[in-house]
Amino acid sequence: MNLVSRRRFRRDRISLLLVAFFFAWSMTHQAWAGYPVSVVHTERMRWQAHVRVLGEVRSLSRAILRTSVTGRVGRFPLPEGSYVKAGRLLGRVIPPDLAARIKAARSRLHLAHDMLGHDRALYGQRLLTRGTFQGAANRVAVDQDRLHALELALSQTRLVAPVSGTVHYLVVPGTEVTAGTAVIRLGGASRVWVRAFVTPSAAGLLHAGELARLQMDGQPKKRAEVISIGVSARNDGLVEIFLRPSDRGFLPGEWLWVDLPTTSGYGWRVPRPALVMRGSHARVFVLGGHRANPVPVTVLHVNRHYVWLRGALHPGEPVIVKGAGAVSDKTAVTVEAATSLSGR
Repeated sequence: MNLVSRRRFRRDRISLLLVAFFFAWSMTHQAWAGYPVSVVHTERMRWQAHVRVLGEVRSLSRAILRTSVTGRVGRFPLPEGSYVKAGRLLGRVIPPDLAARIKAARSRLHLAHDMLGHDRALYGQRLLTRGTFQGAANRVAVDQDRLHALELALSQTRLVAPVSGTVHYLVVPGTEVTAGTAVIRLGGASRVWVRAFVTPSAAGLLHAGELARLQMDGQPKKRAEVISIGVSARNDGLVEIFLRPSDRGFLPGEWLWVDLPTTSGYGWRVPRPALVMRGSHARVFVLGGHRANPVPVTVLHVNRHYVWLRGALHPGEPVIVKGAGAVSDKTAVTVEAATSLSGR
């Protein structure tokens, strides 16, 4: 090997050594600097799970007026949508021959009284037996009972408002209806309640007296108290519950969202990005000695932004949020930001 070749080989070897040195230095510096992460300091906080269902606003003074007799619906005295007070006459359902039957019954009763008076005079003169006189008295009593029954049927043809509210007619005047047919719906808005249906498992977690949240589209949430929980699932497999709103402003027939409180408890609350799932195992990484240390946890509750966990964590312990999914056990890390969950 000549002198030129030796110098070139020496120069190339020096260059390779310098490259190797700088590469090793950069790797060492990067390992010392660690992977950039952000952390939060843990706090133990309460969580509350909710079940969201649809509810219907109903009126406490809502009533359906049904006819007790078969007949023709008469003319309604008030227009549709009128507000009436309790006790107001709203309509009649008259059987076609009821008036004629009442007139005939009164005539028979009047004749029976005349016959009874005639028989009483004859009985006083001992021209009539006691049995014949008693039969005339019995006919008067029977005719009186028949007239009373017909007059009672006449009173049952009247449809009277049992509560104050707004009138809604379910049939038109002149309609032939049978006994039990719904004729008028009366709905008041003075006091209302909310009816909803939940699954049996959710019903088992509810308690009377708990506060739920009501929300209609575009309006702020309002509170309602759970006042009754059904004991059967006969409504298509669901349990019926009732709630009493704490505020006014609901109209019968409206539909709204009902957030019902179910289970609750306490746990370590961290942002959702801090939770790392490796297969079926949940864990978070806590910071210790500039390294990431995994801590197995159990998820208790989740919402849009946070998770509540049970595990071997401690108050104020730094948990990795940003970069949690990129680190592993004993990974060197560098903290870019640290925050607290207080007040959030």
